[in-house]
Amino acid sequence: MKKKSAAFYSPYWQIAGGGERYLFQIAKALSENYRIYFIGQGHLLKKAREVFGIELRGEFLDPELMKGDAAKRFRLMKRFDLFFHTTDGSLFFPFARKNILIIQSPKHIPADSIFNHLKLFNWQTVCYSDFMKGIIEERLKIKVKILSPAVNTDMFSYDEKKKKNIILNVGRYFSSDLHQKNQEFLIDFFSRYHQDYFPGWQLILVGNVSENSGIKYLEKLRAKIIGKPVSVYSNLAFSDLCRLYSQAKIYWHAAGFGQNLIKYPEKAEHFGITTLEAMASGAVPVVFRAGGQLDIINNGINGIFWDDEESLLERTAQIAADENERGRLAAEAVIKADLYSLKHLREKVDEILQK
Repeated sequence: MKKKSAAFYSPYWQIAGGGERYLFQIAKALSENYRIYFIGQGHLLKKAREVFGIELRGEFLDPELMKGDAAKRFRLMKRFDLFFHTTDGSLFFPFARKNILIIQSPKHIPADSIFNHLKLFNWQTVCYSDFMKGIIEERLKIKVKILSPAVNTDMFSYDEKKKKNIILNVGRYFSSDLHQKNQEFLIDFFSRYHQDYFPGWQLILVGNVSENSGIKYLEKLRAKIIGKPVSVYSNLAFSDLCRLYSQAKIYWHAAGFGQNLIKYPEKAEHFGITTLEAMASGAVPVVFRAGGQLDIINNGINGIFWDDEESLLERTAQIAADENERGRLAAEAVIKADLYSLKHLREKVDEILQK
């Protein structure tokens, strides 16, 4: 029997970030029953394998087919049973049998206009988190489904014997008014307090560089760490990242800190896939209380929230000093991460497609 077809299109394929990993994960979940197409360049499968550890097969179509000419786009899209599109805030009329629109952040929400609502009629809109669902539904007055990113829990493991006095942070290196991971703040904070509160600990930052702003930002970070127990790595192989996750005792996340999130909610973390990867590896998440992180963490049960520098210092120091409490939180974090496994993603995709 001929397989059905599923196509994936994003204007952000060149960025090695969470949004691209998300599309690769959905493609992987569908690959057993669907013929997979990527509207993008042929290097994408190499990126999926080397950056995200996702093995995929698929066919490639020229992304120019999606631009400009509506008739050309119609002829392309009508070939597919499923069409997944990550929007940059723009919309077009969809022509596949079923069309899934992914809205990553508040900044990517299309304008609330009559014409856009006509375009939205045949899209099923999905997002990463309850944080995003509430914002989209309020602005556009449409129904939105949550399809959270997944963690391949088979690739991560928790072994207390491998743990070291490491605080880890993972996030793309870039400089933008839209959203930042605040690595510079974490370096400054650790440098200021480690001798008094975290003696014998080290901070490790890992991230990908996929745009010009990231090159300059990475240079700035590396200049800050000279002579300090801080390491900064870029574009690591996924296997090396997994090793660091397995060694880290604590995971820091600071996206959204220092921002006016009422006025600019896009500056918060939209989901937090690296937080889940850390949890799957038994690294206790100590994360800024905002955005999609609220979907993941149960405060005091499988992780810790912080709200300001004082609480970040106090809660990190407590966990660093109390091995029993850290071990309890780590074990619960692993259990919570399993709720976001690839198996659960496949089930959720099937549920959405049956609607």
